[in-house]
Amino acid sequence: MSLVQAVIDRLKGIPGIRSVQGAVELAAALKAPVVATPGIFVVPLRDLPREDEGFTGDVTQLVDSTFGVVLVIDNKRDGTGAAAFNDLEPFREAVRKKLMGWTPPGAQAPFTAGGGQLIDMESGRVWWGDDFLIEQYWSSDE
Repeated sequence: MSLVQAVIDRLKGIPGIRSVQGAVELAAALKAPVVATPGIFVVPLRDLPREDEGFTGDVTQLVDSTFGVVLVIDNKRDGTGAAAFNDLEPFREAVRKKLMGWTPPGAQAPFTAGGGQLIDMESGRVWWGDDFLIEQYWSSDE
């Protein structure tokens, strides 16, 4: 199982979340007029391999990986997005509680928080992204 799928599976149990999907579905959702909300999208953002220690033969390298967890909240009672922003915080907290401190199979350390930011806000819909960091090993060994 991929690390992305492990994160998706972990977040599926959050009460009130209607769907948890990946990067491909996020690309489509950002263009769609209708999106299942509240929803979560898990997106691998970047991998930063640490320096190789000069081994020969098979290589095992520590990689710092960043995953984005994008939340989409819709609250049509307030077209400004303020009400959706208020609805957002409990879901952000639930995601943090599910991921921070959790070490999925194949990872070397637990997830830690990496910051967050507003992605978009329009017509009562808010898109928010939080980053989570984790260490994993990549290996040339088959």
